Amino acid sequence: MAGAVALLLLSAVSACAETLDRIAVTVDRHVITESDILLDLRVSAFLDGKAPDVSGAAKRKAAERLVDLYLVLQDATVTRAPQPSAAEVDALLEPVRARYSSDAEYLSALANAGLSESELREHLFAGLRMMRYTDLRFRPEVPITELDLHEALAELTAKQPASVPGPDFEANRPQLEEFVMNRRVLEALDRWLVMARAELQILYRDAAFQ
Repeated sequence: MAGAVALLLLSAVSACAETLDRIAVTVDRHVITESDILLDLRVSAFLDGKAPDVSGAAKRKAAERLVDLYLVLQDATVTRAPQPSAAEVDALLEPVRARYSSDAEYLSALANAGLSESELREHLFAGLRMMRYTDLRFRPEVPITELDLHEALAELTAKQPASVPGPDFEANRPQLEEFVMNRRVLEALDRWLVMARAELQILYRDAAFQ
């Protein structure tokens, strides 16, 4: 009898745990939980100075971001790419802290957002690691032609009022090169992610996105 009661209690605890932190996505054997998604939404909202959007659509987008993050960081781990330093994360954190008049106000804002500074740092670290690895992985493969630069200049000029003179091509060459390079790197990343997703079994559980 006691064994039966214990089994019932264990089942109840398991059901409660599933409700509180249910699996939202699996990427082969890797698990992304609903709490992972909600944490991502809270951190992103805190950095943007907004209230978190926890709608089903927002959770789905966050889940897709976390899948992409996992795929890129797994590749970075396999290739043993260099990781960002603590100082680099500090540099990203500094303007966030500067929004507040004191450390106490900053920590209070974190607490009100349901976050710890370690969670915020981890989010910034992962994002910086993804950005650095993406740049390292794809930038050498991206060709840029003079036509690309002239097309970028035309695109940027078209967004300005007709009364404003267009920017000088040669004077702005470095900025144009960076603009085109960043766009091409992101396009290369998108293509890589399409192939990486196709090689894995990625399952989204609809119940987590209600």
